[in-house]
Amino acid sequence: MKNLKRMIALLLAIVMVLAMAACSAKPAGTDNNPAAPEQSGEKQNGGAAESGSAEGKDLSWLNSSKTLPLVKEGTEKKLSLYIKMGENTPDPESTWMFRFIENAMNINIEVTKFTDANRNEIIPLAFASGELPDLIIGGGFTAEELVNYGTVEGQIMDLSPYMNETYMPNLTGIYTEHPEYKSAIQDGEGHIWSVGYITDPADCQNVSRAFLNYDWLEKCGKEVPTTLDELLDVLRAFKQENPDCYPLGGSWSCNNPSVLILNALGYLTSDPSGMSVTLRNGEVVLPVDDHEAYGAYLEFMKTCYDEGLIHPDFFTMDISTTNAVTTEGLNGYIPQAPFLYNDNYREFWGPIPLTSEYNSTSQWPVNLSALSCGGAVVSSECQEPELAATFLDWFYTFHTMHISMIGPNVDLDPDYLYGVGGWKFGEDLTEVHQDMEGYLSNGEYVAQVIQLWSYGTLGTDIYDGTEGEIHPLEGWMPDDYAASLEDPSVIRLDESISVDGQHHYMMAQKYSLCYHLTSDVFPPQVYFDAETATKVNNLKVILSDYAESEMAKFITGAKSLDELDNYFNEIEKLGATEYVQYYRDYYEALQ
Repeated sequence: MKNLKRMIALLLAIVMVLAMAACSAKPAGTDNNPAAPEQSGEKQNGGAAESGSAEGKDLSWLNSSKTLPLVKEGTEKKLSLYIKMGENTPDPESTWMFRFIENAMNINIEVTKFTDANRNEIIPLAFASGELPDLIIGGGFTAEELVNYGTVEGQIMDLSPYMNETYMPNLTGIYTEHPEYKSAIQDGEGHIWSVGYITDPADCQNVSRAFLNYDWLEKCGKEVPTTLDELLDVLRAFKQENPDCYPLGGSWSCNNPSVLILNALGYLTSDPSGMSVTLRNGEVVLPVDDHEAYGAYLEFMKTCYDEGLIHPDFFTMDISTTNAVTTEGLNGYIPQAPFLYNDNYREFWGPIPLTSEYNSTSQWPVNLSALSCGGAVVSSECQEPELAATFLDWFYTFHTMHISMIGPNVDLDPDYLYGVGGWKFGEDLTEVHQDMEGYLSNGEYVAQVIQLWSYGTLGTDIYDGTEGEIHPLEGWMPDDYAASLEDPSVIRLDESISVDGQHHYMMAQKYSLCYHLTSDVFPPQVYFDAETATKVNNLKVILSDYAESEMAKFITGAKSLDELDNYFNEIEKLGATEYVQYYRDYYEALQ
């Protein structure tokens, strides 16, 4: 056991937090009788299993997810798993992670492989036949499927009774610190039908992107805009300085710039189409059906079209043409990382989220869609749900997730490697070195040798301090330096800081838009029942087709803005009010 603790402590060749390594108290769940899930007096998953099912069980064999092995020595336990793997990946039994689960966790596993190609055959057949494994990992379940298999059919377990310090302490800790993460994957009745990959929705790489050419600002003698009116003034100044440019970059189908404008009007959305239900001033709205503010969006875009501030082919340009215009340096604002297009990325920095007469708060929405659902489910056929929950929870620390993805550190005890050469960070803390002889790339190596499932299925990449004082992906970021600056945009000119275009882009996001993040956004997963989901999906097709067609007409001048009342009357006849009400009811229940 002493060697095992030492192995874990060395996982990334960085000393773990002393408190974790030296804690003398017995970890949660290591008592002879771990606590049972909380009693509700009701069935936990639509009739499949009692929420108090652990009561009376002898669970002395089970350790906490913070302690290896998960199943104490001298006890044999088994889990059956369906796991999605790539078409060309080897048999599951040959992977390092399979051996790790069986040897380090002390769990016998029976693995059935499925792929993207046969998922829609294998998974529905298993549920239809009732011959389900204990866990399905990588199934990519939709919210509609989770509601059907959970609430309606009772074939998957609600994990919320196990979401406690005994069985799932890692996830419990994450959800306690970030309740918005939990609300993003719960249904309206509080059920948790699945767990998935957790990446920081506030991370600068996840939120919507926006960049403004600061060199052009200086040439025009303009300040960074703070309102929608000021943005229009800046775009006009750019056009006057260079008549051949199209200041507001992008097109309707590629790098659509509308997110900045919609947010200025108060819509906390990352969807430039205006067809996603969102919050504005705390109310659930559909932008394209919002009588109060959506007309202002159309008016702004029409002005941009009329004055040549956007490309005349804005609605028809394909991705190659859109990118070519940006690459030529003809855009002063782009909703994408500047380094992707040319070497003048230092000219750009992030704008400030704008205000308007409809919105007095400068704010930028986090991307809760970064919190995936459907990564793993526990079936109602599972006879050891406490083990299944503890097993899943093990992957929800920064270092355990990375073990499952890239294997063990080379500096660990050889017995921990199970015949695999392992990996380590290079001196710059960014490059990974592995024993890749015979493999074309790092990606091929981990897919063929290490992984049971792909990156982004289970676990969290949110840095939690478990890898020591320096996060290898953030060590380049001089937070104290940036915080000391009255205007962080000067970083863009500091060649000693801006290592490359990627780092420049991340810093620009972090020290502009990400200063103004809000998590007060509409949940990305909506767990409608099958009947409601069908109605909602049908309505969305009808509404989006109409709204997009009319929007293009208003902006290009084919229709006068004087006809807006007719537009709103028609979209309501098509079912917009009914469509939004489904989401309002759901949101109110969630609150």
